[in-house]
Amino acid sequence: MQLKDEPPGAEFSVVALSRILFEDFRLAGNARLVVAYSGGCDSQALLHALAGVREDTNLEIVAAHFDHGLQAQSAEWADQCKGWCAQLDVACITVRREVRSAAGDSVEANAREARYGWLQEICDADQVVLTAHHADDQAETFLLNLFWGKEIQQLAGIAPARPLVHGSATCLHRPLLRFRKKQLNAYARGHNLQWIEDPSNRNIGFYRNYIRHELMPVWERRWPDLVAALNKGADFSRIIARRDRMEMDALCTRFSSPRCRGVFCLVDPLRLDCIDGLDEFQVIGVIRCWIHRAGYAAPSKGQLLTLYQQIVERKSPAASLQLNGRMVRYFNRCLYLTRPVRRANLQSGAGLAAKTISWDLQPLKIPACGIAVELCRAQSGVDAKILQGKTIELSWRDGGERVQLNHRQHRSSLKKLFQTKRVPPWERDNLPYLKIDHEIAWAYGVGWLGDYAAAENPGAYPRFAPIND
Repeated sequence: MQLKDEPPGAEFSVVALSRILFEDFRLAGNARLVVAYSGGCDSQALLHALAGVREDTNLEIVAAHFDHGLQAQSAEWADQCKGWCAQLDVACITVRREVRSAAGDSVEANAREARYGWLQEICDADQVVLTAHHADDQAETFLLNLFWGKEIQQLAGIAPARPLVHGSATCLHRPLLRFRKKQLNAYARGHNLQWIEDPSNRNIGFYRNYIRHELMPVWERRWPDLVAALNKGADFSRIIARRDRMEMDALCTRFSSPRCRGVFCLVDPLRLDCIDGLDEFQVIGVIRCWIHRAGYAAPSKGQLLTLYQQIVERKSPAASLQLNGRMVRYFNRCLYLTRPVRRANLQSGAGLAAKTISWDLQPLKIPACGIAVELCRAQSGVDAKILQGKTIELSWRDGGERVQLNHRQHRSSLKKLFQTKRVPPWERDNLPYLKIDHEIAWAYGVGWLGDYAAAENPGAYPRFAPIND
């Protein structure tokens, strides 16, 4: 959504906030709100004004204070926040989690991720989280992303509304984006509010603080409407980014290949045999959209660019990308997003690695390789009755297996059959084939073999599904 087209700097008041909440965001009068409450001037003004809105509505308000442990007095600040909330008759939830950052990591980014992760933990789907981001924050974010050479999605800056975290059912709203920092300060002073002054906000070693304290005051003397102009730039970028997402979503739908989806896939594979007419930006956008469809945040631009170079420029058959325990894999001109794949490591009674296990045709879970198997009926195949009384086994590849094809005298390599049928390597190696009386009778992606391949009556086949994910 987009706030009404008014320049930042309008007076902040209880009435103005009420109009934004109920007209722009279309919240109900009994909405359940969770305020990300630092105790700073901005969140203090927001919480105080919300308490004023509550007087004429049935709003339920909870303040959520996250103590990052980054300042020596942070525990004292948490107590202050509880006291201010008590004065407003607002429930206050606090938590302390120290944020640790490795060398080269952004302390701000890690703290933000931890804070939003905690809010996701404590919020219900029907609650709405409010943050106190304002027009000056938007202007600074736009400049930061511009200086870093970010894409249009990042130049769109701080969205007025979005899911709390990727894939969340809880909404995040920013009702103060229309207002300048100085307007929030004026409201706080006019109501004799107290607030916390975090000394780190004056540290110009942080890029945002450098822009805020060193650059913006100089530029605004030359361009008094600079913040409004930068906010318009973010709005225009958001419109363009939304159009790009729609285009990428349409391309993603066009390139999706449900028939190629395998046992370990998290989303339909993405066909790449039609991308020759697309530019680098479009290909990367489609891949990003495809990963989002699976419910995961996209990898960095650098990771996507590496994958693009492997696929498009070098056409590497081994192209892959680790993604938070998942794997993007390239095979047969398709991209696959797969869950973790574990090579079977079964143990025999003697403690030796076993590559074959007995199966009584009942549903079976095999945690060692993260799969379950059951016998399913099909329109063609083998009548389950003829399997009764036979030795049925599940066996994993060891290399060099040869099988008989449909009453033919000669035998063929199972590996060659997998290649002909274009079965992805991670499925060939991690899904067992079926042996009947110690002969390979069925293989995933290949079907029934030997004497069983000619069956025409309604029959059965093993079906695999992932577990422990």
